[in-house]
Amino acid sequence: AQRAVPANDPHRPIKAFLNEHAALFGHDARALDQARITRSFITHHNGLATVAWQQEVDRIPVFGAILVGHITKDGELVSLSSGLVPDPRAAVHRGSRRVAVNRAVADQSAEHAIVQAAANLGETLPPDQIAPRTDPVTAGAEFLFYVAPGLLGDIAVRRMWLPMDRATLRLCWEVILKSARLNRMFRVMIDADT
Repeated sequence: AQRAVPANDPHRPIKAFLNEHAALFGHDARALDQARITRSFITHHNGLATVAWQQEVDRIPVFGAILVGHITKDGELVSLSSGLVPDPRAAVHRGSRRVAVNRAVADQSAEHAIVQAAANLGETLPPDQIAPRTDPVTAGAEFLFYVAPGLLGDIAVRRMWLPMDRATLRLCWEVILKSARLNRMFRVMIDADT
C-alpha cells in the first residue's frame, strides 16, 4: 500500500508522481527513505526548485543511484530522473557475500584498494609507500585521502555500493587517482569482497 504524501511536504509533486508511477520506476516514494538530499536549491529568476537524492545503504552511497526532480514555483513537476535501485538492502544481500553474512565491513583496506587500482593502470605501488593525509581540509570528509610516489596529488578513496544490475549491489572501494606516467585521472572500483 502506498503512503499518502502530506500536503505540506515540499517534495510532494515528486513523491506523488513516484507513487503513481511506481511500476515505471521500479520503486515508489519510499525509496527516498534510504536516500539523503545532496542538493536542493531554487533558481531565483524563475523559482524552479531542484532537489537531488543520493541512495545509501548503511551510510555508504550507491554508485549512480541518484534521483533528481524539478518543481515549478507553482508546485508542478517539470522533470524527474531516477537511477535508484528498487530494493537496495535485498540487493546488498544478493551481491556482497561477506557483508550479507555478518553485516561487517569487508576486510580489504583502503591502502590495498589503492595498490590494486594503481596496478590496473600499470603502476607498481608498494603498500608501505602509501601515506594517509590528515589535515583540517580532509578531516571528516566523505573520502579518505592518501599520497603515494608515482601518483600525482591526492588519492581519494571511499566505500561505494556498485550496482551489478537493478537487483545486485557489490561493496567496492572507489579510488580516484592520477597517474604521473599517463598524466590522466582515473576512477577505479575495487571489489571489497575479493
